[in-house]
Amino acid sequence: MGYLNQMKISIRKFFDACLEIGCSSEDSEALRLKKSSLVLVPLIIGTAAFLWGIIYIFLEQYLSASIPLSYSIISLFNLWHFQKTKNIMPLQKSQMILVLLLPFFLMWSLGGFARGSFVMIWAFFAPIAALTFERTTKALYWFYAFLALVIFSTMIDVYLQEKMINTMPQLGTELFFLLNISAGLSGIYLLIKHFIDEKEKNANERLQKEHEALLQSTQELKEANLKLEHLAAHDVLTRLPNRYHLHNCLSQMIACADRYQHTMALLFIDLDGFKKVNDNFGHAKGDEILQVVGKRLKSLLREEDTIARIGGDEFAIGIGRIVDTNYIDNLAQRLIDDINLEYPSISSYSSLIGASVGISFYPDDCEDVEDLICNADAAMYHAKQIGPNKFQFFNEDINQRNKNRHLLENSLRRAINDNEFEIHYQPQIDILTEQMIGAEALIRWNDPQRGLISPVEFIPIIEQNGMILEIGRWIFKETCRYLRQSLDAGKNTVPIAINLSAIQFRDQGLVAMIEGVLKEENLSSEWIELEITESAVMENADKAIIMLEKLSNIGIKISIDDFGTGYSSLAYLKKFPIDKLKIDREFISGLPDNKNDIVLTTAIINLSSSLGIYVLAEGAETKEQVDFLRDKGCQFVQGYYYSKPLPEDKFSEYLSSVVKVSSNH
Repeated sequence: MGYLNQMKISIRKFFDACLEIGCSSEDSEALRLKKSSLVLVPLIIGTAAFLWGIIYIFLEQYLSASIPLSYSIISLFNLWHFQKTKNIMPLQKSQMILVLLLPFFLMWSLGGFARGSFVMIWAFFAPIAALTFERTTKALYWFYAFLALVIFSTMIDVYLQEKMINTMPQLGTELFFLLNISAGLSGIYLLIKHFIDEKEKNANERLQKEHEALLQSTQELKEANLKLEHLAAHDVLTRLPNRYHLHNCLSQMIACADRYQHTMALLFIDLDGFKKVNDNFGHAKGDEILQVVGKRLKSLLREEDTIARIGGDEFAIGIGRIVDTNYIDNLAQRLIDDINLEYPSISSYSSLIGASVGISFYPDDCEDVEDLICNADAAMYHAKQIGPNKFQFFNEDINQRNKNRHLLENSLRRAINDNEFEIHYQPQIDILTEQMIGAEALIRWNDPQRGLISPVEFIPIIEQNGMILEIGRWIFKETCRYLRQSLDAGKNTVPIAINLSAIQFRDQGLVAMIEGVLKEENLSSEWIELEITESAVMENADKAIIMLEKLSNIGIKISIDDFGTGYSSLAYLKKFPIDKLKIDREFISGLPDNKNDIVLTTAIINLSSSLGIYVLAEGAETKEQVDFLRDKGCQFVQGYYYSKPLPEDKFSEYLSSVVKVSSNH
């Protein structure tokens, strides 16, 4: 069985190879089928003629053998030529001629011509001629007609052979016989042609559908590309152009300003108080505010002006042609006024939203787009420093401050790499017992050229550029290292308070950082106190409670710094897990003479006492201030009266020899 299957496969492969003669990969399915059907004629007749010639040679009738052998050689040559040229027309014509001559060769080889020879010529010629020239589209009907003719002629042929053999001329007998052959061959051809036509029709319909689908896909792709181009150049939330699109528009405006010798301007707008909206109402409300702001700003502009949202709560407006600079003054004020209008979704807190605007002109302030943007940004930053709802024009003073700021930022990055920061510690004293109960860790920058630099100069910068997280972790780790070292050396040691900025307090990795450093230094959390400003805690009181509870759960003591300068609610204050309130130095500096400072300080001390919270007054510099605080019930103080902030070695000396250390920390 395996041998038979292998033989069948081989025969099938040989047959398929024969049908592929003259076909190429570029041919359509219909043309391939037509070529394959035409190849069958010389393949079958040529093979049969070859066998016929071999039989004549075997019978030693060499002249008769030459005719079919010549025919077979010509047929095989036609197939070889067809395979080489892939051109179907020479094969069609040559086969037509050979079929025309076939009856003559046949009769010659048999030794003479029968009376029906000429009819036989046309019978063989008909299907080949049809194969070449027929264009009918009703192949099945032709096939049925020829099939009926075959059946009818076969019946007549049988009848004539049986009943009228003596009276029917030989020509008539051969005519009916050859009509059968002609009808059968023509019917087969027409059936094949019908199949080819159907294939072509289906192929054309499929191509039409594919073409329509391709057109549809092309249209969809074109629309998708347009949408992608729009998204690439526009802000998804506000539908306004983005920074990339703004840059292109400003380039065009500058080119136009150069050509027509006029001035253009860029207004940089930053929303004041927007973060509080996000923190108190959620980002969904914040997004609504941004959409409203975008519409309000756009409504104030001319047709030729452009507006963009360049990120976060920042917008930029390009003014293409300026005739009068007063127009920019009025526009900036109108922008601020419209942003200050009420917002329905947060109507009771609309006063939180304000705007700071920075303005830069071309060509007065800059030479290209990048400088135009940088200068407007610098002017906006300066306006924000002046106060909310202000606009500021760029000038050289701002430019110089901006350069100084960049220089300071670069110096700060160098300071981190070169370990130029150091920690100073300021003692915290129990004024009733004159014992040290703790200290505050304060960062100092020891610049090689400028010496010690006050935190007032660099803390705001590192908070704005994000360096506060890296430096804050260094302060915490350095303080823990010092505590661990003191404990291992058996020295007097007190808990140390470390300041947290608002950015650190909002950082989701804060608790993990603290736990990681404590584990690295093998230090108990009881030696650490965190000082957080009142304003940082109250930015989002509900979230602050969660963070404070996490810190409290790991044993960290919490102190509210600068108390009295913010807007704490007593309802929240009693919910906070805090251990200490620090009265801001502004209230202590006026004691004991300033009535307002007396009232506020006394109120804070009494409030802390009623809530069971320790209170510490910072900035105590005179004996009168310390006496006043003691009389009012404030137990702990921190200030120059006892000691200024000391470097690590000096603080250790002070801790061990100057003041007694409280064992109750």
